[in-house]
Amino acid sequence: MLIIHAFIQQIAGYDGSLFVNALAQIDSWWPYLLAVPVGIISLWGFMFGFAFACTVAMQTLRLIDTNPKRIPKYIFHKFIMGCLLLILNKIGYTIFNIPFFSDGSTLFPTLRANYDANILDAIAWMGVLVPLSIWFLYGLFRIKKGDHLIFTLLVILTLWFALSPTLISYGEMAISYLETKKLYIFSLIISKFTRGRFRLLPGLGYGFIGSIYATLLYKQAQFKKIIQFTLFFFAYCMIAFVLWIFFIDPSWFQSFTDETVPIPLTIISMSTMQFLFVLFIRTHDYPKNETKRVKASKRTTFWRRFSVFSLSAFSIGTPIADRIFSWFVRFWGPSVDYSGTTGVFAWTIWQIIVFVLFIWGFWEIIVRIWENFEYKFSLDWLLAQLMAMLTGTQMNRSDVKYIIYNPNYYKIPDVAFSQLKAKVID
Repeated sequence: MLIIHAFIQQIAGYDGSLFVNALAQIDSWWPYLLAVPVGIISLWGFMFGFAFACTVAMQTLRLIDTNPKRIPKYIFHKFIMGCLLLILNKIGYTIFNIPFFSDGSTLFPTLRANYDANILDAIAWMGVLVPLSIWFLYGLFRIKKGDHLIFTLLVILTLWFALSPTLISYGEMAISYLETKKLYIFSLIISKFTRGRFRLLPGLGYGFIGSIYATLLYKQAQFKKIIQFTLFFFAYCMIAFVLWIFFIDPSWFQSFTDETVPIPLTIISMSTMQFLFVLFIRTHDYPKNETKRVKASKRTTFWRRFSVFSLSAFSIGTPIADRIFSWFVRFWGPSVDYSGTTGVFAWTIWQIIVFVLFIWGFWEIIVRIWENFEYKFSLDWLLAQLMAMLTGTQMNRSDVKYIIYNPNYYKIPDVAFSQLKAKVID
């Protein structure tokens, strides 16, 4: 996220078409070997929502089987968490955007409602809609067989994508009507479904596919079955992609770099993103042996280190990177040259790499230092404290070192531990 944002937000100034123009000027095919995968990965922002939906769906399935009366309370807690998530993000982003000592004064920016959905909007909504969907299907309609639940969720996902263009159109009509009546709260809610890079039409589909993987994991499906579903879903999405670009939206490529991601690209993003997710499942939930699991855990320690800092990184990462970028501009000049008919990158490839590496190194130092203080007073820490205060539910977030490093340790089998304990007693 931090690296992709450094490319798109600071260097390109939110203008994704600059990368397309840069590739068009290169008279060779090999840069596309790097550009196409990077372009697809840049669409993987919904990975946060995908993984979160999988976690929430698994919790919901387990709760329905063990204590179904707690489901309404659980969903209400997710609603509270979503509201706090959005509020803390807005506060953090606003504070770190204060233009300190601009013209000799400190100006506090005006708080404005953002009608374009970001990933936290999507996560907040998934926290409520995913457990509601699972409760509706698994708890109330008793679709409890794993294959039946997966098929039902796949049908819902397909319908959600197929109906998205129509629902977006009706949503925009509803927003226009509500604004004429000055019902801005309702128009803001609808806008999260219809506008922005992370709009829920069709973005909620990531929640449904996350729920499918949650079902496979909860039902303890064999890894072979997970692989079979992954390959099937990839082929299914590729067929949908081809049908979409030929019969529904032939001109989709013209909006390739738009902030609102075209639905065909969303389909590609979702179908490829699942492979990384399955890789994590393989190394941590279905390891060949304990040694391989520990080695994989050690390789991903830095990801867990950033994961417990994710809300803060998302909320304050951009304004801090903007300030760092301004210092680079003082020495190297603007990164983009708009003197011609179209904008072109003014920085060399090495200048771009140096800036991106500096951003990564900056945050690597920050998180390693802050880790020793349990990330106290970060937005993630504040969210855990507020949730505990309002709901009385602990989020198991305090022991940061355990979260980061514990998966690296070997799991001692119970039998071996009992034998070891007996020897100590003797």
